[in-house]
Amino acid sequence: MAPFVLYKWGGKWGLPSVSPACLEIEALLRLTSSEYTVEECSSSAASPTGQLPALESTSSTTSSARGWDENAAADTCRHSLADSIAKLDGHLSPSQRALLIAFGALIRQQLAQATQFSLWCEPVSYREVTRKAYAGALPFPLNYIFPWRHQRKVALQVGELSQEQVYEGAAAAYAALEQQLQGSGPYLFGERPCSLDAALLAQLAFHKHCPASAPELQAQVESHGAVAVYINRMLPQIFSTPAVETKPIADEEWAQRAEAAASSGAQRKKLKKLKEKTQLEELKFHRRSQQWVGAALFIVATYFVITGGYQNLGLLGAELVEEGEFEMDDDS
Repeated sequence: MAPFVLYKWGGKWGLPSVSPACLEIEALLRLTSSEYTVEECSSSAASPTGQLPALESTSSTTSSARGWDENAAADTCRHSLADSIAKLDGHLSPSQRALLIAFGALIRQQLAQATQFSLWCEPVSYREVTRKAYAGALPFPLNYIFPWRHQRKVALQVGELSQEQVYEGAAAAYAALEQQLQGSGPYLFGERPCSLDAALLAQLAFHKHCPASAPELQAQVESHGAVAVYINRMLPQIFSTPAVETKPIADEEWAQRAEAAASSGAQRKKLKKLKEKTQLEELKFHRRSQQWVGAALFIVATYFVITGGYQNLGLLGAELVEEGEFEMDDDS
């Protein structure tokens, strides 16, 4: 296959691109071992399709509708890589392929929606980070017009969902991903990567390292241990260089939300540990109770056999059952 040229938004905050969609496509190129070169663009107008990301080869160029629509542009790029993606996912079992669809919906809907909301619909992050990152190289007034138009588009996509609902959806996705990653191995579905690892990496990288990431999203990464381990390992593994730590946005409301989100995450961890401890203590108590009852019955049975009173043993057992001391199986 002819080598690709990847047109993407340039990097920032230690990440290969300011765009989650561009980051996903580049991660996908690396996971599929595709040959490619990079053209960093300060505007989507520099792309042959008018969108970023975009893939170009000596034989063809990906094309889609013009305008800022990173999701549509990423879909077009994935279509161009369909054969490579099929090979990358070839090791997945039928059950894993079903999970691929389910987790794909979680990542590309709930996580991606939270990312877009945080970038474009949070007034603080939009003013301090997003507009400058995406349109800082454009002349006035385009550096205000283009990001404003995209902000309106994202707001329409979010619809009537509130800030709380958007981040609650992301929290539900994090809980499901945490459970999956705890027993899956180094990648989402075991010892080998799949195409969805690229999408997950892109979203988690932004939630952890982008200063425009809402405090609620940053707290989700930190409060889910398996997720944090995954992103801390995957990012330098795929892109060779680790992301740098960035300073949070200097805003009082932002800081208060960060503190509240961190406290919530710590409380979840505390409650989880307390629940696990309680369950363990209850299990130990139940086992000790069973052992005590068993020992008591053995002693009583031995006494009755020795004294010739074993005829009354059945009556004694029935009385114990009626008093709730222990349960007898129907077969006994």
